[in-house]
Amino acid sequence: MKAFITGSRAYGTATPTSNFDLVIQVSVEDKAALEAEFGTTVRAGNLNLICLTTEKEMMAWMLAKEECMTLARPFDGNREVAVAIHKAWFRKLGLLARSAFGLSGVAR
Repeated sequence: MKAFITGSRAYGTATPTSNFDLVIQVSVEDKAALEAEFGTTVRAGNLNLICLTTEKEMMAWMLAKEECMTLARPFDGNREVAVAIHKAWFRKLGLLARSAFGLSGVAR
């Protein structure tokens, strides 16, 4: 399994009450099972899972994460800016943002 931390914990903008956002690559079947069990947001306490099913989705999220990390101080963890950056990377790579944003703690 491939996984990495994203969000404010990765960007260096976390506060004591920030959650943990974990991006994981799962099979289409596992994503469907998680969605059936948890709905469109997979949360367990202070943990949000962002479930992706392809290498290309993982690459898009990682590139967006890296961009957010370089901008961490100027945008100061602004969630709307981070979401826009992620969606832009999905578009750049020819992916539908919904494929990644449907089952996560990130707004569509």
